[in-house]
Amino acid sequence: MKQGLFRVLCVGVAVVAFSVFGGVQAAEAYPRRYYQVNSGNYMPLQSIIARIRARTPGRLIDAQGPRNGRYRIVWETNDGRVINFIVDAETGEILNS
Repeated sequence: MKQGLFRVLCVGVAVVAFSVFGGVQAAEAYPRRYYQVNSGNYMPLQSIIARIRARTPGRLIDAQGPRNGRYRIVWETNDGRVINFIVDAETGEILNS
């Protein structure tokens, strides 16, 4: 009886430890990536898209980032062309299109 209770207790401790330490790593990954936007160091995605829309009328297909200080925006123009924009997340400057 004591061995069974000991096993249940060990499994319970292992599950709690995994949840706490595994969860901390997952939780830290999110803020690291978006801290710069929330703190005002990076421009919000909506601002980047508004700049692109003003420059090149069309529609958003996909947006990624900020990653490594850059956004990657896939844009379709009104005439059907697809453009991949690389945008500096701090300044909003279009680096490549």
